[in-house]
Amino acid sequence: MKTVFGPDLQSVNRIYYWYAETNDGTVWAGPFQTCTPDPMFDWCLNTCNAEPDTRILGYREEYIGDNNTYTINLALQTRKPKPPK
Repeated sequence: MKTVFGPDLQSVNRIYYWYAETNDGTVWAGPFQTCTPDPMFDWCLNTCNAEPDTRILGYREEYIGDNNTYTINLALQTRKPKPPK
């Protein structure tokens, strides 16, 4: 499990975007595409550069309502299996 944001969630925003992938290539992606670096980041939407560790990923939207904490259970989410070789 990874905590991506520590403070009270709904006091900052009620909608969050997320993307997940496993080492075997399985991904949980969505229709909201934006440029994303491979290492941990803290930058604004649509920030992109020519670095080789930057790629376009599709994020899923999650409405958290009035929740102060929120967990996304990937086992319950539809995922895209890695493509065959």
